[in-house]
Amino acid sequence: MIGRLKSKKDFLLIFREGERVTGEIITIYYRKRDEDKKNRLGISISSKVGKAVFRNKIKRWIRESLRSIEKSYNKIFYGYDIVVSVKNIEIKHDFYYIKESLIKSLKNAKIIIEDEPN
Repeated sequence: MIGRLKSKKDFLLIFREGERVTGEIITIYYRKRDEDKKNRLGISISSKVGKAVFRNKIKRWIRESLRSIEKSYNKIFYGYDIVVSVKNIEIKHDFYYIKESLIKSLKNAKIIIEDEPN
């Protein structure tokens, strides 16, 4: 289960003290909390990316991608605060492209282990 990051204080703490993994269209900022707690997710998309309808669609895709990844991978670590920052995304990118980019970034951050999905 994935919780949500909502407060500005939490976002700033992750940006300041967390680590970063940069991908082609997304950057993941993450910070370790407690081992036994669920992961919390925050999404940051600039208004330069597009109109509100498009940005909200991307946010829904990211949340659904993380839910899907959490169900399909055996080795996922918990207790992280994760902020996904979206950049340089075009209308041609679809859900699966975003999901693969997210998986690649999470593997680089060692939040999920290179293991065969269920």
